[in-house]
Amino acid sequence: MPVLREYELRDHMRPYVAREDEDLGMGNLLPFHRSSPHQPSFGASTLDLIDEAAQRIAETNRFAAESLARADSLARAALEQLSAAEKRIAKAEVDRMEAEAALEQLREKLERDFFSKLEQLEQLKEEADARIASAEDKLREAEARAHSAEERAKAMEETFERIEAAVSAKILDKSRYRAVNMGEQTAYRDAR
Repeated sequence: MPVLREYELRDHMRPYVAREDEDLGMGNLLPFHRSSPHQPSFGASTLDLIDEAAQRIAETNRFAAESLARADSLARAALEQLSAAEKRIAKAEVDRMEAEAALEQLREKLERDFFSKLEQLEQLKEEADARIASAEDKLREAEARAHSAEERAKAMEETFERIEAAVSAKILDKSRYRAVNMGEQTAYRDAR
């Protein structure tokens, strides 16, 4: 709706006021307080009322313009705040996606490291089990060799004991034979 300035309103209303001066009636006009206590003519009074109405319309227009300017300023500030909030939300969303991506990469790396370490531990366990089995086999072989050596040592000891007994027996037999031979020789010497 176009806003009329005070002088435009006065010019616009002049023909109607002049006609009403002729009719001497108020018609559809609202009564306004008169600023002067004396009674001017109806036409002058109407122009005063039009002036007052124009002033009030101008004030209303000024107030509306100020309100519109404030509303426009508030709307502009709200739009700027909304835009800033949208930018912060967009940045937060980007940051969140980057954090999720970094977290996913970290999870994948930890998972890879975990399974790699688990595989290494399993391999080390298998190697340790193999070494233990080999050591147990070597221990059994060593025990078998020790048992075999013990058996051989026992057999050798028994053989030595038999040889010693045989040698002792032979020595005793020779001693007896000598004693007997010596006894015969002594007896023969004595007899002579």
